[in-house]
Amino acid sequence: GSAPRTVALGLDNRDDHRLVRDRVAAFPGVQQISDHVATAERAEELMAASRFFVGIILVLAVVMAIALIFNALSVTIGERETEVATLQANGVGRSWIRRAITAENLVTVGIGLIPGLLLGRLSAGVFVSQFSTEQLTLDPVLNSTSLVGAVLVIVLCALVAQVPGLRRLDRLDLAAKVRERAL
Repeated sequence: GSAPRTVALGLDNRDDHRLVRDRVAAFPGVQQISDHVATAERAEELMAASRFFVGIILVLAVVMAIALIFNALSVTIGERETEVATLQANGVGRSWIRRAITAENLVTVGIGLIPGLLLGRLSAGVFVSQFSTEQLTLDPVLNSTSLVGAVLVIVLCALVAQVPGLRRLDRLDLAAKVRERAL
């Protein structure tokens, strides 16, 4: 009879898909070859670029988080310099003051986490929906691991961001600050 119009080959994972594809393409009359492995490899190549850009966005987000948290915590610590100097002059140790300020800063960050995570989820939904088409619908997926990771990154950013402010407190001129408070 006539030559078949379509042929389907099943290969094991250990077979060399490229070699088989090249050999089949060499047969006369072959017009097209669809290889799911080649399609998956191409999709993975395209996703690598996407992952790279998402990684850059995450790095920039962490830098921005540190900068924003640094600004907020620097103001908080700066407003407390006179109080800290008074506490130190009255014999309260630096480690206790550092722990108290760190705890206060973490409470402040904790208060902002819930609305921040909710707004982040909403904005992710809006962002991802921009890529949806009639043929492809993307839904944002946010699992518990992602939430825990986000919380840990924000807490870590807060701890890193407060280091310069705490160092500034260590270099306080106690006498000048106490006199400033007395005036």
